[in-house]
Amino acid sequence: MREQDRNDPQIRKDLQRYRTIDFIDYGFPPGTELFTLTGGNIAVRRIVFDRVGLFNERLGPGQTGISEDVEYAKRVTKSGLKIGYEPRAAVYNEMDKSRLSEKEFRRRHEAQGRSRLAYKNSSIFTIMPNLVRSVCTLGWYSIRGDVRKKYRAKGRYFHYRAMLLEKTKRSAGNQF
Repeated sequence: MREQDRNDPQIRKDLQRYRTIDFIDYGFPPGTELFTLTGGNIAVRRIVFDRVGLFNERLGPGQTGISEDVEYAKRVTKSGLKIGYEPRAAVYNEMDKSRLSEKEFRRRHEAQGRSRLAYKNSSIFTIMPNLVRSVCTLGWYSIRGDVRKKYRAKGRYFHYRAMLLEKTKRSAGNQF
């Protein structure tokens, strides 16, 4: 993140609330092992592609729109390979402040739900309890006034709701 954006109090507040713009600065030393990826800036050795394959084309741009990096990281770590962190390899993009909004927050979490369904193919019996739990925790954190936890629960609500809608749509399509 550019220094002027990092120092803008409104941007920092909105980044904390919505988390719709990836901002990865873990503060870890080089080589720290990670268990997920944020695909905006990665380097992959050829041997990794040879062992675990390419990114899942059903995910990402033009498809579900999100999570191809997360799904890929799961395959990498499951294969016994490691993901390392290198803080000196930084990419700075122009920040689109419109992405720090309720509309983008919802869009992103719905896309995340559809992408998770695409590669996990969760059953309705796992989606429904998670949806109910997200509604309960959203209510609880709204009452308590814990904004960060409220938004985490709200994101999960959009996530599982989108999974349920997509699963229902698929099931209805398969019946005919």
